[in-house]
Amino acid sequence: MSETYPDALHLPPPGLNFISVVQPSLGILIAALTGTAILVPLWVILFFFSTKQLRRKPIFIMNVISIMLGVTLGISTTYIMYQEITNPQSSFGHVMPACQCLITITPSFVESILLFRLLAVYPYHATSSCVFISIFFPLICIKIARVVSVAMFVYHFVVVYDEAASPFNALQVVWLNQIHFLKIEYLLQVIDNT
Repeated sequence: MSETYPDALHLPPPGLNFISVVQPSLGILIAALTGTAILVPLWVILFFFSTKQLRRKPIFIMNVISIMLGVTLGISTTYIMYQEITNPQSSFGHVMPACQCLITITPSFVESILLFRLLAVYPYHATSSCVFISIFFPLICIKIARVVSVAMFVYHFVVVYDEAASPFNALQVVWLNQIHFLKIEYLLQVIDNT
């Protein structure tokens, strides 16, 4: 005995999806592609205008690593959002939590470059201990607080991700329920950048 439900929602054919699923993923996909496209010429320019001597400095190496992190993040986000649009039931295993870690840790790493530039202006050997501590102690405390806040957010994301139907659903649930971790991170980011 089979029952038919005339009002039942039929899944679209493979390769197609509902607009409610496509719309948020498409916006993130476009932003990821745009950000990645900006980083590629920046990487080329960085190498073109640098000298061999400058390429050995830690600041240059950190800049190259940050650009490579951005490109990796852009490519992985584009791939995940593409899969979310074309195959929303696909599972990404540990790729999505790793990508989420990359999304949340990359800004702290990039802004640490500014800390090293500040260290070049106020080197330990040429700055009094009182001034050095008053400059760097608050910055290091803020960096530690940011890492803790991001770690808590990623932990909650991984817990929800294991139970969610799709990676995008997990991100939406965590975004709505654990937003206070991100608000703390953004507040600390503003303080860190001033």
